[in-house]
Amino acid sequence: MSDPRNPHALALARAAVEAGSIAAVAGALGYSRPAVSRYLSGGYPSLGPIEAAILSHYDRRHCPHVDEEVAPEYCRRKALAPEPFGGNARLVHWQACQQCPHKPEKECT
Repeated sequence: MSDPRNPHALALARAAVEAGSIAAVAGALGYSRPAVSRYLSGGYPSLGPIEAAILSHYDRRHCPHVDEEVAPEYCRRKALAPEPFGGNARLVHWQACQQCPHKPEKECT
């Protein structure tokens, strides 16, 4: 039987615990320490909400243009938007996103 947990969320949670503690991760996510422990061991019953909390809190990447940690949705919104007009700063940011190694792939619908 395959593991139903999101591998990316699980890796982020494990790295966060390694860097701190289960209690610290639980506090950051708004979950109890036993809930996070059960998630890590594969015994947590409702994966969607806890994995959404993990991804929302820990899935970050460094944006070279703004020199800050940002969420993947920020990258997606900026990089996959149409080329902006009416402002040099917006255009410069968009152009930087087009060359960024974190630029996401456009989703096919």
